[in-house]
Amino acid sequence: MKKGFDLLILGSGSTAFAAAIRAAELGNSTAMTEMRTLGGTCVNQGCLPNNTLIDTAQDAHSPIYFGITFQDWDPEAERPPSVNPLIRNNLVF
Repeated sequence: MKKGFDLLILGSGSTAFAAAIRAAELGNSTAMTEMRTLGGTCVNQGCLPNNTLIDTAQDAHSPIYFGITFQDWDPEAERPPSVNPLIRNNLVF
């Protein structure tokens, strides 16, 4: 029985995963180490979180671009000021 690995990968970012997959395709045994969060900086702090934030901002801006506006919101009433509350069973909706 063979002990050890053919390839030791330091880190677990996208390049490390690509190397591990390629090594497996070539029939090599692989070990991957990570000192911090699995996935690396791009997945956890960089590219993906930033792109999600940018996409969300673009989606929120799209209705304004097409001329759809939102009503003002009354924070105390938790509803737009033009909407009359609906009362059922002593609950305000």
